[in-house]
Amino acid sequence: MEENFRASMMPAYEEFIKILSASFAENSSAGWNLWRMEIALLKAVKAMAVRALVLLIELTQGTGYSGARRRCSGCEGPMKFEGYRKRQLLSSFGLINYERAYYYCGVCRQGWMPLDEQLELSGRAVTPRLQRVIGYLAGHLSFGVVAQTLEELQQIEVNREVVRQVAEASGEQALAWERVEEASYRQRELQPARRTPKTWIIECDGKHVGFQDGRWQEVKVGVIYELQSRAESSPGRHELLKREIVARRCSAAEFAGPFWSAMQRAGVQDGDRIVAVADGAEAMEQIFALVAPEATRVRDFYHVAEKIHAVGEVRFGGGSKECQAWTTAQLHKLSESQLSAVLKSIAHLKLSTAEAVQTRQQVLRYLTKNRYAMDYARYEQAGWPRGSGAVEGGCRLIGARTNGCGRRWGEPGCDAIVALRVAVLNARLDLLLPKPKSRLPRAA
Repeated sequence: MEENFRASMMPAYEEFIKILSASFAENSSAGWNLWRMEIALLKAVKAMAVRALVLLIELTQGTGYSGARRRCSGCEGPMKFEGYRKRQLLSSFGLINYERAYYYCGVCRQGWMPLDEQLELSGRAVTPRLQRVIGYLAGHLSFGVVAQTLEELQQIEVNREVVRQVAEASGEQALAWERVEEASYRQRELQPARRTPKTWIIECDGKHVGFQDGRWQEVKVGVIYELQSRAESSPGRHELLKREIVARRCSAAEFAGPFWSAMQRAGVQDGDRIVAVADGAEAMEQIFALVAPEATRVRDFYHVAEKIHAVGEVRFGGGSKECQAWTTAQLHKLSESQLSAVLKSIAHLKLSTAEAVQTRQQVLRYLTKNRYAMDYARYEQAGWPRGSGAVEGGCRLIGARTNGCGRRWGEPGCDAIVALRVAVLNARLDLLLPKPKSRLPRAA
């Protein structure tokens, strides 16, 4: 077996020697350095790999020919062998060309190439592995940067438009998977906990994305994580060891579906404690009311602090020592769950302008309306987060892919790339672009 394989692969090895020798001759007069050596070797290895890949297809799969007639999978009638057709694919080593048998059904008027099916190929002009690499990179980087990265690392040229098509196709797969998941969870209640109840933190916010027609639309972003997954990396700073991100361009009511399924995927069960952290925006509260109406609410402390600071600025002047001292005192009271004292202090301030009075009224209304979610001393004692830093980080992660200079989207493209981004961030790429099977049957 080994001798047969060595003989079959010998043309690829000869190609390697030929390319390497030519590179050596070309560079000998210029002088060798490690850079030239590495590039020459990469060029030779790629040429050998391209040749070897075609030989492996022939060795393990043949051409897909299995006689002059085959049964049609559509009408069960005969399919006629019409000859061989060439196909060109871009692999992670470069362009490969191979031939495969072509069958045609006169009744269905459809053609079929068995070898493409055996190789598990899509309609894209890239190999499965390169499609996965493009999908992964496009989940992190813009299409143009993906093309540049592949050229820099692999020395292969991929058109930006090909990157876009492959990425959006992968994103559409991700979106379809999400919707199947939502449908399966929609009518399902949370499973009863078969363990000690856990505490889960759910956070929600939005990220505005620019579109080609000049509008800005909001992509809803949610983060779900178990409290025990929140580790203190340094005093006052925490990192999440594990979390589930969900994002979708839709209304608050529509977002409840994917958020609910994400909660179940994360592991939330009936009987667990749920803590919902947000800034108090109506849309976010609507989502919480739909997915976890009994959740304990926590108003983002830093959002509240901004409002209190705004009152200090209109009274004492922004940046003044008096403003800083007064604001610090109020935030300390807020941390100690002394909201009534904060409200009284704000109400008793002497203000000199109508604008300042209006600011105070707005802040007082906000604090009064949300006071049920500001028991920060209790939250601190329980070890719960006081701020929505996790979802703000999630918004930044989504925005890093969707926002940026010159990035303007069409709605289908935005939805696909957001779904792809979420799949990559949640380490779910294997479900969408599984790694090709490494074990291949030998052709008869």
